[in-house]
Amino acid sequence: TFHCEPYFRHTVHPKYPAAEREQIQRLQNASDATFDRLIASAAGRTLVVPLSGGLDSRFVLASLKKKGYPHLISFTYGNEESFDANIANKVATNKGEPWH
Repeated sequence: TFHCEPYFRHTVHPKYPAAEREQIQRLQNASDATFDRLIASAAGRTLVVPLSGGLDSRFVLASLKKKGYPHLISFTYGNEESFDANIANKVATNKGEPWH
């Protein structure tokens, strides 16, 4: 399951008085459009996702899974016992994707 929630709390700039819920929806819309373009350009080819222990690479994999993209492989650089590799392996396994 994919859901969007604030990771950091930012104040709203007076020039953009939109409510927080509206800002989150705009971010979701922009994210959806970005991943729709990525999927369209991939045209069914396998996408290889460099997966680390960080939130950004997890977001990419989760977003592609949410969109139902079927051809994904993830990998992590470095030592198999590293923090990043352990987290990446858990994330990929949780999402049902192959990890190298």
